[in-house]
Amino acid sequence: LTHWQQIKACMSIRDPWARASEAIRLHEAHRALGAGAQAVRVDSAEALQLLEQKSERILTKLQEQWLAPFLQSNYGRTVIREARGDPEFAALPTLDEEGDWVEMLSGAVAKAAHAVIVVDMLESGTPMVGANEMFEKLTGYERDSVIGQNCRFLQGELTEQEVVAKIVTSMRDAQELSVELTNYRLDGTSFRNSITLMPVRDINGLYCYSIAVMADVATMTETVMVELERLRVLLPRKCNVDRARRVPPLDLIQVSDAVRRQRGLDKLVCLTNMDRCLSALLEDPEGLEAFREHLSTSRTAPAQLAMVMAVRELSTRPAAVRAERAVQVAREHLLPGEWDPEDPEELQHQLITAASAAMHSIAEERLATFIASSSSDAAVKRLQLRVETSVAGLAHLLWDGYQVPPDCA
Repeated sequence: LTHWQQIKACMSIRDPWARASEAIRLHEAHRALGAGAQAVRVDSAEALQLLEQKSERILTKLQEQWLAPFLQSNYGRTVIREARGDPEFAALPTLDEEGDWVEMLSGAVAKAAHAVIVVDMLESGTPMVGANEMFEKLTGYERDSVIGQNCRFLQGELTEQEVVAKIVTSMRDAQELSVELTNYRLDGTSFRNSITLMPVRDINGLYCYSIAVMADVATMTETVMVELERLRVLLPRKCNVDRARRVPPLDLIQVSDAVRRQRGLDKLVCLTNMDRCLSALLEDPEGLEAFREHLSTSRTAPAQLAMVMAVRELSTRPAAVRAERAVQVAREHLLPGEWDPEDPEELQHQLITAASAAMHSIAEERLATFIASSSSDAAVKRLQLRVETSVAGLAHLLWDGYQVPPDCA
């Protein structure tokens, strides 16, 4: 730390001649203290460059070995809390805030020599909420592109599913685990990944995060293994936050009307049962007209919809005229030879079967694109479909640490 402070002081000297002289003096002093020191003298420009490189190495070493345990110590928390009273350090995060704990941990391991990620165990899908630079170098994925995703994107064809099962069990049961498995980089190349999982609990003992340390087995020399073990020991198993206070208990079958009325959720509800959605849409004149306009670019869908509507209208006719109308509908929508006008009951059955098939085809092939378009906004709002399947009876299948999000209840 003293060497780093000396180098930074040297770099801050404004006078070029004085800075050059101090750089040469520091370089010579550090060279004399180091094992295997160079015998060749350097000029001031090269001395400044070497000192700057040494400064980065020192800072990385300090960060890897000492910053994380300092931040987790009572003294470290006290220093940060007191520093926040100084306007110059007012932007420092506090460890009493949930999100900032992840940010501070990510900052502490940003320059670590091994990949470190943080997974939120209380969010649906157990997404990554933190990753350091070595994760990017190890996998090829940029942090911003994977934050919020589950780590399964690292899996591939040769990933050992029995090892994946062990990882899932370890994360579910809040147990530490060290395993090796085949993962894949962004460019598609595979590598043997050494993974250590460590559960993190909040101040109340609630299991809230999982930290994973990763390393390429092919690069693991004896020295690397020692560094890796040191990092594993230094990483925290507790965080000074109260996650339970920020994750209110949720009734599995209670969905607030405010959430249900959100347009995106309403559309998602429509897509959970497209046959039912289409049936409701056909009862809505304005929605039906918008859907017809959407189908106008298709060669077959408009005719299919016309047959569906004709058969639906047929079912409303009095029995006395239904047979005659059925013949008219068949002539318009069925191929010759496919139906028998002499058997009215069989003909009506054929029409209903054909209309059901056409309706299912429209729902499967055309309805999703309509619902996803802005043309359906007004219709979807009017439909107000309800989710018929409740997860209340499936509560015993859920891990008790998993909080079901409102839009999935």
